[in-house]
Amino acid sequence: MFNYLLPCWLLVCVFSISIYAADATVGNPQSGDKLATANYQKFHDLGNLKGKSAAANGISADGSVMVGTISFGHAVQHALRWTQSSGAQDLGNLGGKWAWAKLVSADGSVVVGSILFPDNTGHVYRWTQAGGVQDLGTFGGQSARATGMSADGSVIVGIIMFVDSNTHAFRWTQAGGVQDLGALGGKSTWANGVSADGSVIVGSILFPDSNQHVFRWTQSSRLQDLGNLRAQWASIKSTATSADGSVVVGSLLFADDSIHAFRWTQPDGTKEISFRGAQSVSANNVSADGSVVVGNILLSDKTVHPFRWTQSGDIKDLGNLGGQSARATSISADGSVVVGLIMFPDKTTHPFRWTQLRGVEDLGNLGGQSAWADVVSADGSLVAGSIRFADSDHVFVASFGKDSKPK
Repeated sequence: MFNYLLPCWLLVCVFSISIYAADATVGNPQSGDKLATANYQKFHDLGNLKGKSAAANGISADGSVMVGTISFGHAVQHALRWTQSSGAQDLGNLGGKWAWAKLVSADGSVVVGSILFPDNTGHVYRWTQAGGVQDLGTFGGQSARATGMSADGSVIVGIIMFVDSNTHAFRWTQAGGVQDLGALGGKSTWANGVSADGSVIVGSILFPDSNQHVFRWTQSSRLQDLGNLRAQWASIKSTATSADGSVVVGSLLFADDSIHAFRWTQPDGTKEISFRGAQSVSANNVSADGSVVVGNILLSDKTVHPFRWTQSGDIKDLGNLGGQSARATSISADGSVVVGLIMFPDKTTHPFRWTQLRGVEDLGNLGGQSAWADVVSADGSLVAGSIRFADSDHVFVASFGKDSKPK
Protein backbone atom coordinates (compact mmCIF):
# COMPACT_ATOMS: atom_id res chain seq x y z
CA MET A 1 0.00 0.00 0.00
CA PHE A 2 2.68 2.54 0.87
CA ASN A 3 4.71 2.58 -2.37
CA TYR A 4 4.67 6.36 -2.61
CA LEU A 5 6.74 7.51 -5.57
CA LEU A 6 9.35 4.80 -5.85
CA PRO A 7 9.60 3.51 -9.42
CA CYS A 8 8.00 0.12 -10.04
CA TRP A 9 8.35 -1.23 -13.56
CA LEU A 10 10.17 1.16 -15.79
CA LEU A 11 9.55 1.89 -19.51
CA VAL A 12 8.76 4.38 -22.54
CA CYS A 13 9.69 7.00 -25.37
CA VAL A 14 11.90 9.19 -27.67
CA PHE A 15 10.53 12.06 -29.74
CA SER A 16 10.45 15.66 -28.54
CA ILE A 17 10.11 16.55 -24.89
CA SER A 18 8.44 19.73 -23.70
CA ILE A 19 7.20 20.89 -20.33
CA TYR A 20 3.57 21.29 -19.28
CA ALA A 21 3.06 23.93 -16.60
CA ALA A 22 6.57 24.87 -15.59
CA ASP A 23 4.97 27.58 -13.48
CA ALA A 24 2.81 25.18 -11.44
CA THR A 25 3.76 25.30 -7.78
CA VAL A 26 3.15 22.94 -4.90
CA GLY A 27 1.11 24.01 -1.93
CA ASN A 28 -1.90 23.33 0.25
CA PRO A 29 -5.46 22.97 -1.07
CA GLN A 30 -7.12 26.11 -2.27
CA SER A 31 -10.19 27.49 -0.49
CA GLY A 32 -12.47 25.40 -2.71
CA ASP A 33 -10.90 22.24 -1.32
CA LYS A 34 -12.07 22.55 2.27
CA LEU A 35 -13.04 19.18 3.77
CA ALA A 36 -16.64 18.25 3.01
CA THR A 37 -18.83 15.80 4.91
CA ALA A 38 -18.79 12.45 3.13
CA ASN A 39 -21.71 12.23 0.72
CA TYR A 40 -22.45 8.54 1.48
CA GLN A 41 -25.44 6.78 0.01
CA LYS A 42 -24.46 3.38 1.43
CA PHE A 43 -21.47 2.08 3.37
CA HIS A 44 -20.60 -1.60 3.85
CA ASP A 45 -17.86 -3.05 6.04
CA LEU A 46 -17.62 -6.49 4.43
CA GLY A 47 -15.43 -7.76 7.27
CA ASN A 48 -12.57 -10.21 6.76
CA LEU A 49 -14.93 -12.69 5.04
CA LYS A 50 -13.98 -15.54 7.40
CA GLY A 51 -10.28 -15.03 6.69
CA LYS A 52 -7.52 -13.25 8.55
CA SER A 53 -7.84 -10.23 6.27
CA ALA A 54 -9.32 -9.15 2.94
CA ALA A 55 -8.44 -6.57 0.27
CA ALA A 56 -10.07 -4.93 -2.77
CA ASN A 57 -8.27 -4.95 -6.14
CA GLY A 58 -10.78 -3.87 -8.79
CA ILE A 59 -14.31 -2.57 -9.46
CA SER A 60 -16.59 -2.91 -12.48
CA ALA A 61 -17.40 0.23 -14.45
CA ASP A 62 -20.79 0.80 -12.80
CA GLY A 63 -19.63 -0.21 -9.30
CA SER A 64 -21.90 -3.24 -9.10
CA VAL A 65 -19.04 -5.77 -8.77
CA MET A 66 -15.82 -5.66 -6.72
CA VAL A 67 -12.98 -8.22 -6.82
CA GLY A 68 -10.14 -8.85 -4.41
CA THR A 69 -8.42 -11.30 -2.10
CA ILE A 70 -9.18 -13.09 1.17
CA SER A 71 -6.08 -14.04 3.19
CA PHE A 72 -6.24 -16.90 5.68
CA GLY A 73 -2.63 -16.84 6.89
CA HIS A 74 0.08 -19.44 6.23
CA ALA A 75 0.29 -18.26 2.59
CA VAL A 76 -3.33 -19.28 1.87
CA GLN A 77 -5.39 -16.82 -0.17
CA HIS A 78 -8.70 -17.06 -2.01
CA ALA A 79 -10.09 -14.97 -4.86
CA LEU A 80 -13.03 -12.75 -3.91
CA ARG A 81 -15.98 -11.43 -5.91
CA TRP A 82 -18.61 -9.16 -4.35
CA THR A 83 -21.79 -7.85 -5.94
CA GLN A 84 -24.22 -5.22 -4.70
CA SER A 85 -27.09 -7.63 -5.29
CA SER A 86 -25.69 -10.89 -3.83
CA GLY A 87 -22.88 -9.89 -1.48
CA ALA A 88 -19.50 -11.62 -1.13
CA GLN A 89 -18.56 -14.77 -3.03
CA ASP A 90 -15.41 -16.68 -2.01
CA LEU A 91 -14.13 -18.17 -5.30
CA GLY A 92 -11.70 -20.38 -3.38
CA ASN A 93 -8.12 -21.27 -4.33
CA LEU A 94 -9.23 -22.37 -7.84
CA GLY A 95 -7.32 -25.65 -7.64
CA GLY A 96 -4.01 -24.18 -6.47
CA LYS A 97 -2.28 -23.37 -3.23
CA TRP A 98 -3.81 -19.91 -3.32
CA ALA A 99 -5.48 -17.52 -5.73
CA TRP A 100 -6.37 -13.86 -5.99
CA ALA A 101 -8.63 -11.76 -8.20
CA LYS A 102 -6.96 -8.73 -9.78
CA LEU A 103 -9.05 -7.55 -12.74
CA VAL A 104 -12.77 -7.32 -13.53
CA SER A 105 -14.56 -6.54 -16.79
CA ALA A 106 -16.69 -3.43 -17.22
CA ASP A 107 -19.93 -5.33 -16.60
CA GLY A 108 -18.47 -7.47 -13.80
CA SER A 109 -19.05 -10.81 -15.54
CA VAL A 110 -15.37 -11.67 -16.14
CA VAL A 111 -12.71 -11.92 -13.41
CA VAL A 112 -8.99 -12.41 -14.12
CA GLY A 113 -6.19 -13.14 -11.68
CA SER A 114 -3.51 -15.61 -10.66
CA ILE A 115 -3.28 -19.09 -9.14
CA LEU A 116 -0.16 -20.20 -7.27
CA PHE A 117 0.47 -23.95 -7.20
CA PRO A 118 2.49 -25.98 -4.65
CA ASP A 119 5.49 -26.07 -7.04
CA ASN A 120 5.47 -22.23 -6.91
CA THR A 121 4.43 -21.82 -10.53
CA GLY A 122 1.90 -19.09 -11.20
CA HIS A 123 -0.94 -19.52 -13.69
CA VAL A 124 -3.29 -16.93 -15.19
CA TYR A 125 -6.97 -17.75 -14.80
CA ARG A 126 -10.17 -16.31 -16.27
CA TRP A 127 -13.46 -16.76 -14.42
CA THR A 128 -16.92 -16.12 -15.86
CA GLN A 129 -20.33 -16.29 -14.30
CA ALA A 130 -21.46 -18.71 -16.96
CA GLY A 131 -18.45 -21.02 -17.24
CA GLY A 132 -16.64 -20.80 -13.92
CA VAL A 133 -12.83 -20.90 -13.79
CA GLN A 134 -10.59 -21.40 -16.86
CA ASP A 135 -6.92 -22.06 -16.00
CA LEU A 136 -4.95 -20.47 -18.87
CA GLY A 137 -1.64 -21.88 -17.64
CA THR A 138 1.85 -20.37 -17.93
CA PHE A 139 1.87 -19.74 -21.71
CA GLY A 140 5.10 -21.70 -22.19
CA GLY A 141 7.03 -20.09 -19.34
CA GLN A 142 7.73 -21.08 -15.76
CA SER A 143 4.97 -18.75 -14.57
CA ALA A 144 2.67 -16.08 -15.96
CA ARG A 145 0.77 -13.12 -14.54
CA ALA A 146 -2.01 -10.89 -15.90
CA THR A 147 -1.61 -7.11 -15.64
CA GLY A 148 -4.44 -5.77 -17.81
CA MET A 149 -7.71 -6.70 -19.49
CA SER A 150 -9.98 -5.21 -22.14
CA ALA A 151 -13.32 -3.76 -21.05
CA ASP A 152 -15.31 -6.81 -22.17
CA GLY A 153 -12.82 -9.32 -20.74
CA SER A 154 -12.01 -10.91 -24.11
CA VAL A 155 -8.35 -9.73 -24.18
CA ILE A 156 -5.81 -10.25 -21.37
CA VAL A 157 -2.24 -8.92 -21.30
CA GLY A 158 0.60 -9.57 -18.90
CA ILE A 159 3.97 -11.22 -18.32
CA ILE A 160 5.47 -14.66 -19.00
CA MET A 161 8.37 -15.48 -16.66
CA PHE A 162 11.08 -17.92 -17.77
CA VAL A 163 13.61 -20.00 -15.80
CA ASP A 164 16.47 -17.66 -16.82
CA SER A 165 14.60 -14.80 -15.06
CA ASN A 166 13.81 -13.07 -18.37
CA THR A 167 10.21 -12.11 -19.13
CA HIS A 168 8.06 -11.66 -22.24
CA ALA A 169 4.91 -9.60 -22.68
CA PHE A 170 1.88 -11.60 -23.80
CA ARG A 171 -1.54 -10.95 -25.29
CA TRP A 172 -4.30 -13.55 -24.92
CA THR A 173 -7.63 -13.43 -26.73
CA GLN A 174 -10.71 -15.52 -26.28
CA ALA A 175 -10.75 -16.17 -30.02
CA GLY A 176 -7.07 -16.84 -30.77
CA GLY A 177 -5.38 -17.86 -27.52
CA VAL A 178 -1.97 -16.58 -26.45
CA GLN A 179 0.48 -14.45 -28.43
CA ASP A 180 3.99 -14.20 -26.94
CA LEU A 181 5.24 -10.74 -27.97
CA GLY A 182 8.84 -11.82 -27.31
CA ALA A 183 11.74 -9.61 -26.21
CA LEU A 184 11.05 -6.90 -28.85
CA GLY A 185 14.77 -6.34 -29.42
CA GLY A 186 15.66 -6.24 -25.73
CA LYS A 187 16.44 -8.72 -22.97
CA SER A 188 12.97 -8.77 -21.38
CA THR A 189 9.56 -7.20 -21.92
CA TRP A 190 6.34 -6.88 -19.95
CA ALA A 191 2.89 -5.54 -20.73
CA ASN A 192 1.54 -3.02 -18.24
CA GLY A 193 -1.78 -2.02 -19.73
CA VAL A 194 -4.23 -2.44 -22.60
CA SER A 195 -6.80 -0.24 -24.32
CA ALA A 196 -10.51 -0.79 -23.67
CA ASP A 197 -10.97 -2.65 -26.99
CA GLY A 198 -7.80 -4.73 -26.50
CA SER A 199 -6.07 -3.51 -29.66
CA VAL A 200 -3.30 -1.40 -28.04
CA ILE A 201 -0.79 -2.63 -25.43
CA VAL A 202 1.66 -0.48 -23.48
CA GLY A 203 4.64 -1.90 -21.63
CA SER A 204 8.39 -1.82 -21.22
CA ILE A 205 11.54 -3.25 -22.75
CA LEU A 206 14.61 -4.02 -20.62
CA PHE A 207 17.92 -3.94 -22.52
CA PRO A 208 21.18 -5.76 -21.63
CA ASP A 209 22.72 -2.46 -20.42
CA SER A 210 19.85 -2.21 -17.86
CA ASN A 211 18.24 0.71 -19.70
CA GLN A 212 14.49 0.57 -20.13
CA HIS A 213 12.20 1.89 -22.84
CA VAL A 214 8.44 2.15 -23.08
CA PHE A 215 6.77 0.39 -25.98
CA ARG A 216 3.36 0.75 -27.56
CA TRP A 217 2.09 -2.24 -29.55
CA THR A 218 -0.93 -2.22 -31.85
CA GLN A 219 -2.57 -4.91 -33.93
CA SER A 220 -2.10 -2.83 -37.05
CA SER A 221 1.41 -1.35 -36.70
CA ARG A 222 2.87 -3.78 -34.14
CA LEU A 223 5.82 -2.40 -32.13
CA GLN A 224 6.55 1.27 -31.48
CA ASP A 225 9.58 1.76 -29.21
CA LEU A 226 9.04 5.11 -27.50
CA GLY A 227 12.54 5.17 -26.02
CA ASN A 228 13.67 6.31 -22.57
CA LEU A 229 12.93 10.05 -22.94
CA ARG A 230 16.56 10.95 -22.20
CA ALA A 231 16.09 9.50 -18.70
CA GLN A 232 17.97 6.60 -17.17
CA TRP A 233 14.71 4.68 -16.82
CA ALA A 234 11.13 5.20 -17.90
CA SER A 235 8.08 3.59 -16.35
CA ILE A 236 4.30 3.46 -16.62
CA LYS A 237 1.66 2.01 -14.36
CA SER A 238 -0.79 -0.64 -15.52
CA THR A 239 -3.72 1.80 -15.74
CA ALA A 240 -1.74 4.52 -17.49
CA THR A 241 -3.20 4.39 -20.97
CA SER A 242 -6.36 6.05 -22.24
CA ALA A 243 -9.32 3.91 -23.29
CA ASP A 244 -8.37 4.04 -26.98
CA GLY A 245 -4.62 3.64 -26.32
CA SER A 246 -3.74 7.01 -27.88
CA VAL A 247 -2.43 8.56 -24.63
CA VAL A 248 0.26 7.04 -22.39
CA VAL A 249 1.25 8.46 -19.02
CA GLY A 250 3.93 7.41 -16.56
CA SER A 251 7.15 8.35 -14.82
CA LEU A 252 10.79 8.88 -15.77
CA LEU A 253 13.69 8.10 -13.43
CA PHE A 254 16.79 10.24 -13.97
CA ALA A 255 20.39 9.66 -12.90
CA ASP A 256 19.96 11.98 -9.90
CA ASP A 257 17.12 9.71 -8.66
CA SER A 258 14.50 12.36 -9.43
CA ILE A 259 11.23 11.20 -10.99
CA HIS A 260 9.37 13.21 -13.64
CA ALA A 261 5.80 12.58 -14.79
CA PHE A 262 5.12 12.44 -18.52
CA ARG A 263 2.22 12.28 -20.97
CA TRP A 264 2.70 10.93 -24.50
CA THR A 265 0.49 11.29 -27.57
CA GLN A 266 1.17 10.45 -31.21
CA PRO A 267 0.75 14.02 -32.51
CA ASP A 268 2.66 15.83 -29.74
CA GLY A 269 5.17 13.25 -28.56
CA THR A 270 6.27 13.37 -24.93
CA LYS A 271 5.62 16.23 -22.55
CA GLU A 272 6.66 16.36 -18.92
CA ILE A 273 4.35 17.43 -16.10
CA SER A 274 6.30 19.40 -13.53
CA PHE A 275 5.74 21.41 -10.35
CA ARG A 276 8.10 24.06 -9.03
CA GLY A 277 9.46 23.07 -5.63
CA ALA A 278 8.85 19.35 -6.18
CA GLN A 279 11.64 16.82 -5.73
CA SER A 280 9.83 14.24 -7.83
CA VAL A 281 6.52 13.92 -9.70
CA SER A 282 4.96 10.60 -10.73
CA ALA A 283 1.88 10.03 -12.92
CA ASN A 284 -0.23 7.03 -11.89
CA ASN A 285 -3.59 7.27 -13.65
CA VAL A 286 -5.19 8.78 -16.74
CA SER A 287 -8.83 9.38 -17.64
CA ALA A 288 -10.53 7.35 -20.37
CA ASP A 289 -10.18 10.17 -22.93
CA GLY A 290 -6.60 10.97 -21.87
CA SER A 291 -7.39 14.55 -20.88
CA VAL A 292 -6.89 14.17 -17.09
CA VAL A 293 -3.74 12.84 -15.41
CA VAL A 294 -3.48 12.10 -11.68
CA GLY A 295 -0.37 11.30 -9.69
CA ASN A 296 1.73 12.27 -6.69
CA ILE A 297 4.31 14.94 -5.84
CA LEU A 298 7.24 14.24 -3.52
CA LEU A 299 8.44 17.38 -1.72
CA SER A 300 11.89 18.09 -0.31
CA ASP A 301 10.62 17.40 3.24
CA LYS A 302 9.62 13.89 2.03
CA THR A 303 5.89 14.60 2.31
CA VAL A 304 3.61 13.62 -0.58
CA HIS A 305 0.74 15.50 -2.23
CA PRO A 306 -1.62 14.20 -4.95
CA PHE A 307 -1.99 16.28 -8.12
CA ARG A 308 -4.56 16.54 -10.91
CA TRP A 309 -3.57 17.82 -14.36
CA THR A 310 -5.97 18.55 -17.21
CA GLN A 311 -5.36 19.09 -20.91
CA SER A 312 -7.29 22.37 -20.70
CA GLY A 313 -4.59 23.81 -18.45
CA ASP A 314 -5.98 23.27 -14.95
CA ILE A 315 -3.01 21.96 -12.95
CA LYS A 316 -3.68 21.48 -9.28
CA ASP A 317 -1.67 20.33 -6.27
CA LEU A 318 -4.40 18.91 -4.03
CA GLY A 319 -2.21 19.45 -0.95
CA ASN A 320 -1.91 17.29 2.17
CA LEU A 321 -5.70 17.17 2.58
CA GLY A 322 -5.53 17.86 6.30
CA GLY A 323 -2.86 15.28 7.11
CA GLN A 324 0.92 15.13 6.98
CA SER A 325 0.85 13.68 3.45
CA ALA A 326 -1.70 12.31 1.00
CA ARG A 327 -1.53 10.02 -2.00
CA ALA A 328 -3.86 9.40 -4.96
CA THR A 329 -4.53 5.77 -5.91
CA SER A 330 -7.32 5.81 -8.52
CA ILE A 331 -9.56 8.06 -10.64
CA SER A 332 -12.94 7.75 -12.34
CA ALA A 333 -13.16 7.33 -16.12
CA ASP A 334 -13.90 11.02 -16.73
CA GLY A 335 -11.24 12.16 -14.22
CA SER A 336 -13.72 14.08 -12.07
CA VAL A 337 -13.30 11.82 -9.01
CA VAL A 338 -9.95 11.06 -7.32
CA VAL A 339 -9.52 8.65 -4.39
CA GLY A 340 -6.58 7.74 -2.19
CA LEU A 341 -5.32 8.03 1.38
CA ILE A 342 -4.40 10.75 3.85
CA MET A 343 -1.40 9.98 6.10
CA PHE A 344 -1.17 11.45 9.60
CA PRO A 345 1.86 11.96 11.89
CA ASP A 346 0.80 9.02 14.08
CA LYS A 347 1.13 6.72 11.03
CA THR A 348 -2.64 6.23 10.73
CA THR A 349 -4.40 6.78 7.40
CA HIS A 350 -7.86 7.82 6.20
CA PRO A 351 -9.37 7.28 2.75
CA PHE A 352 -10.33 10.38 0.78
CA ARG A 353 -12.59 11.13 -2.16
CA TRP A 354 -12.05 14.34 -4.12
CA THR A 355 -14.53 15.72 -6.65
CA GLN A 356 -14.60 18.90 -8.68
CA LEU A 357 -17.89 19.94 -7.05
CA ARG A 358 -17.32 18.95 -3.42
CA GLY A 359 -13.56 19.14 -3.03
CA VAL A 360 -11.97 16.81 -0.47
CA GLU A 361 -14.02 14.36 1.60
CA ASP A 362 -12.07 12.68 4.43
CA LEU A 363 -13.90 9.39 4.98
CA GLY A 364 -12.32 8.90 8.43
CA ASN A 365 -10.99 5.67 9.93
CA LEU A 366 -14.30 3.87 9.30
CA GLY A 367 -14.26 2.35 12.77
CA GLY A 368 -10.77 0.89 12.57
CA GLN A 369 -7.24 2.02 13.43
CA SER A 370 -6.64 3.10 9.82
CA ALA A 371 -8.35 2.88 6.46
CA TRP A 372 -7.49 3.63 2.84
CA ALA A 373 -9.16 3.74 -0.58
CA ASP A 374 -7.70 1.50 -3.29
CA VAL A 375 -10.04 1.82 -6.27
CA VAL A 376 -12.99 3.81 -7.59
CA SER A 377 -15.52 2.70 -10.21
CA ALA A 378 -15.44 4.23 -13.69
CA ASP A 379 -18.56 6.28 -12.94
CA GLY A 380 -17.10 7.46 -9.61
CA SER A 381 -20.07 6.18 -7.60
CA LEU A 382 -18.36 3.36 -5.66
CA VAL A 383 -15.12 3.41 -3.66
CA ALA A 384 -13.49 0.25 -2.29
CA GLY A 385 -10.58 -0.16 0.08
CA SER A 386 -9.48 -1.58 3.41
CA ILE A 387 -10.01 -0.92 7.11
CA ARG A 388 -7.20 -1.96 9.45
CA PHE A 389 -8.10 -3.36 12.85
CA ALA A 390 -5.76 -4.66 15.54
CA ASP A 391 -6.13 -8.28 14.39
CA SER A 392 -7.17 -8.11 10.73
CA ASP A 393 -7.95 -6.00 7.66
CA HIS A 394 -11.53 -5.66 6.41
CA VAL A 395 -12.75 -4.75 2.94
CA PHE A 396 -15.16 -1.82 2.63
CA VAL A 397 -17.30 -0.52 -0.21
CA ALA A 398 -18.94 2.90 -0.11
CA SER A 399 -21.44 4.17 -2.66
CA PHE A 400 -22.09 7.86 -3.20
CA GLY A 401 -25.07 9.81 -4.37
CA LYS A 402 -25.05 12.49 -7.02
CA ASP A 403 -22.34 15.01 -6.21
CA SER A 404 -23.46 18.48 -5.24
CA LYS A 405 -21.75 21.44 -3.64
CA PRO A 406 -21.46 21.03 0.16
CA LYS A 407 -23.67 23.32 2.21
